[in-house]
Amino acid sequence: MQENTFDLQLTEEDQATIKKALTDLNNVLMSKLVVLNKGEKRDLLIMGDKSIGFVEKALEVSRQETGLLGSFIDQPAFENDVRAIEILRSFDYQVKAINSAIDDSYAVAGKKLIKRL
Repeated sequence: MQENTFDLQLTEEDQATIKKALTDLNNVLMSKLVVLNKGEKRDLLIMGDKSIGFVEKALEVSRQETGLLGSFIDQPAFENDVRAIEILRSFDYQVKAINSAIDDSYAVAGKKLIKRL
């Protein structure tokens, strides 16, 4: 007999709660996000930890040197973009963790299912 290493048990209430949360997330967030095609994505810089560190340092300098940078940078827009990156990055981390666990669970459940055949 095979060892049962994965047994997903979601009540109807659990499923309804998850579906509502996903619907709420979609309704609130999707209208505020940008959806790009593959070509558009290919042409963009993806920010990593080093890029984010650079931007945070640039924000710090821009706040200290307003007289020097004032004519070159739109400070409120720059600060808004930095906030957007911080917010999106925190959401991205949470969503990727959930998505990774769903993918792993899906793979394990599929493997179990195929073995039973």
